[in-house]
Amino acid sequence: MNYKVITIKVKAKAIDALVFHLGEIGIDSVEIVDNNISKEDLDKMYNNVNGLPSPGEYSLVRCYFDVGIKIDGYVSKINDIINHISEFIDVGETFISTKEVEDDYLNNWKKYYKVVEIGELAIVPEWESYDGEKVAIKIEPAYAFGSGSHETTIISLELMQKIDLKGKSIVDVGCGSGILSIAANELGASEIVAVDLDELAIKSTNNNLKLNDMSECVKVMHGNLLDKVNGKFDVIVSNIIFGVLVSMKEDLKSRLKRGGTIVLSGMLATQKEQFIEKFGKDFKIVEILTMGEWQGAILKYE
Repeated sequence: MNYKVITIKVKAKAIDALVFHLGEIGIDSVEIVDNNISKEDLDKMYNNVNGLPSPGEYSLVRCYFDVGIKIDGYVSKINDIINHISEFIDVGETFISTKEVEDDYLNNWKKYYKVVEIGELAIVPEWESYDGEKVAIKIEPAYAFGSGSHETTIISLELMQKIDLKGKSIVDVGCGSGILSIAANELGASEIVAVDLDELAIKSTNNNLKLNDMSECVKVMHGNLLDKVNGKFDVIVSNIIFGVLVSMKEDLKSRLKRGGTIVLSGMLATQKEQFIEKFGKDFKIVEILTMGEWQGAILKYE
């Protein structure tokens, strides 16, 4: 079977941020080739010019698409992402290429996804079996961000398990794969709304809800952040980039009950002071959790 591939070269230190933002635009079928770009490959990329970066300094991210998908728009968005990331991370001399390949990609891609245990939960790719003691959440990570392996998703799930969700109403803003909504149901939430602007994310959430026999447990909405969400909730969770979190701060206040809780993730650890400045005046910051280059937080609206 043929596939289209977008290959992106950036400095290794920018990989986490790049993959996170790729997920935000619906690209989750990715392969990361870490720190092993050969001298030969570098020569090809730079047409054998002098002053090449040293092998090991750069990594590749390969994004895979069905052959019928038009990828020009994705290339443009990836350029925008790299420009954004370059404002706070040294991405180096970047390189983007596209080609069509014939490969048994589906099976190659699946081998990189394994069971991830996070607290009392186990995130299980739908083709994997799991006989452990954790509560299993089945995920098909082919469509949208949130396979359970990225630090921002792990942070979200860890923080959600630190608050009492039993009998609570919750809205999952930027639901991606639906993983946080599924976890909320497993953790006892009584009313769950999942919302995302990306149609691929809506498809992914519905597919994953079906995998977990939860189609009737979560209301899935297509919309921009909280624009179409009515009412007030006990809990709001959101795993989105920092700039978007800041932009919806007032909406968070209007959709959260007094005494309610917010779980946020998607901020870089280097943005901690900015986060405290933007959210500390309106919410009580209960906890900040850092993992690698990323951080998340529990907030109370008192």
